[in-house]
Amino acid sequence: MKNILLVGGTGLQGQLTQQLLQERQTSAKIFISSRKEGSATILIDVTQPHTFQNILTVPIDLVVMCTVDPKNELLQFCIEHGLDYLDITKTSTAIAAAQKVALSQKLNSKIVLASSWMGSVVPGLIQDAVTWSDIEAVELLIYYSMRDKAGASAADFMAQNAAQKFPIYSQGKTKYVRHFEGGIKHQFAFSKSDLTLYHFDAPDNYVLHHVKQIPTVSSAITYGDNLSGLLLNLMQKLHVFDILPMSIRKKLFYANGTGDKTAFDIQIKSKTGKSIKISLINEKGQANLTAFSTVMHIEKLISDKELLPGVYFGHQLYSKGAFSTALSQNENISINVDQ
Repeated sequence: MKNILLVGGTGLQGQLTQQLLQERQTSAKIFISSRKEGSATILIDVTQPHTFQNILTVPIDLVVMCTVDPKNELLQFCIEHGLDYLDITKTSTAIAAAQKVALSQKLNSKIVLASSWMGSVVPGLIQDAVTWSDIEAVELLIYYSMRDKAGASAADFMAQNAAQKFPIYSQGKTKYVRHFEGGIKHQFAFSKSDLTLYHFDAPDNYVLHHVKQIPTVSSAITYGDNLSGLLLNLMQKLHVFDILPMSIRKKLFYANGTGDKTAFDIQIKSKTGKSIKISLINEKGQANLTAFSTVMHIEKLISDKELLPGVYFGHQLYSKGAFSTALSQNENISINVDQ
């Protein structure tokens, strides 16, 4: 039996992950942490490192971050105590910082940075469909609906990063952009017309360019309709996000709908000029997709006895073909590869 700690497990993402994990891993014992002390949770506040000692009161095998570890202090704690660590929350810049922290010291545990869009789903699917060295360019096109039920963490991410610049890559050169800038037309398989997508800081930008050495990488997103995107684009042009208080930004991005599909298209260009498109739709939304991929990683970490201590990105836990096979177990997910 394995003991798994979900840090920030009282939030929407943590609750969904716990539910799926309990359904699939009935022998695992799941512990939940919260910033608020309660009889059913372990008190852990990622901004208060002294609370990390509470982890040692139970024999934890794996720490899963369902909330942001802003200064990588909990990561460092896990490294020092030989605890396996899985993070699904980091931005492109934060992934780079966490990787640097982990690689700078000797590891006696497995550190998995699986923050790429919906828990490393994108690089996992690419790995199964294409040989990495054959890829010249990747464009990730995301459909995210404000009618979806995403929880506070997604709103916090956008609120904190809406005014921040982030990198995209073109022929090996770095360009810094901001969310909701640009604007490209794209029609998803289920949509009746073109939608306008804007720059988005998917952590895949870092993983695909810096880790997999793909020269051209970018991501773009639509919020389900062109009007929402147009308004956000206008607010960015007028620098509204630079002056809005954080509390108002969070309200602006909070998706409190009852649920909607999430989808993305991965457009790949090979070095020979061949085009490949990988499409995924999850009818239960982005939170379900993230939770399911997180549980996939957890299952891999607690069952694969051949994994050695080290730093991994989510897709690196799987052999070629294994990720798509595991993902297809979710009846709400449909995947299509057009070559």
